[in-house]
Amino acid sequence: MASEVPTLLRTSWHLVKAKDPVEWKHHTNFIYQIPCTECPAKYINQTARQLAVRIAEHKRRTRFPPRSPIELKKLVRDSTIALHALESNHQISFDGTRIVQSGFKSHVERTCAEALQTNTQSSCINRSDGAENGLTVHLSKGSNQVK
Repeated sequence: MASEVPTLLRTSWHLVKAKDPVEWKHHTNFIYQIPCTECPAKYINQTARQLAVRIAEHKRRTRFPPRSPIELKKLVRDSTIALHALESNHQISFDGTRIVQSGFKSHVERTCAEALQTNTQSSCINRSDGAENGLTVHLSKGSNQVK
């Protein structure tokens, strides 16, 4: 009977996972989307960093309103989602954040995919449609063809 256990474990090795799955907040290299709770607006962005870090940065910018014209100018430049929350007095659904696309191997690939996502999604509150960023990054890498 003792010899049956190792045989069973050897034949069913594919049933046991070697590693725990990575929690979605710790994924990297993806495009994410953050919705507004009070309107259909959504913010789409890409990052190579962990989602938990990016969400914390967005939360910090929405939590503290600007106290001076200089801070307002910085907010306008740095955080579209915080600006939407401030101008419309809406709450942002950080818990509703989801990964739209992942598995990128390079910054160029991720940026071009973000441009595509921003252009195809309705109610997107991004400052630009992302096309300029994706094209600029792609062309700056030495390619003379738009893919």
